[in-house]
Amino acid sequence: MLPKVQRVRVDELLADRRNHHEATGCRGLREAGTRLTPLLASFTGSRANANSGDVSTLYVQHRQAAGLANGTINRELSVLGKAFNLGMAHGKVLRRPVIHLRKEAPPRQRFFKEQQFLAL
Repeated sequence: MLPKVQRVRVDELLADRRNHHEATGCRGLREAGTRLTPLLASFTGSRANANSGDVSTLYVQHRQAAGLANGTINRELSVLGKAFNLGMAHGKVLRRPVIHLRKEAPPRQRFFKEQQFLAL
């Protein structure tokens, strides 16, 4: 079984994550699909056991250079982490890389003025 673990690719884990969403009927299937797309573009072909924290750091730098907010990048990284967790549960990987999330902007305050809210 160990030789198979050495050949598992990250895109296989992400495909398993998509299949898990479809099989369980998770409410966020469409949203997860949009988060899987950039992950697949970055990690297709890379071996899962070769991924370490520095790989996720490079991914973050690439996504920040594309102008994405830290919150968006964190959601994508959480999908990657959950894919590794699922791979561990299925015996496809032996460990999950450490993925450091980035500090996010504070939530918006007072989207409505009080009078507008009371009018609703």
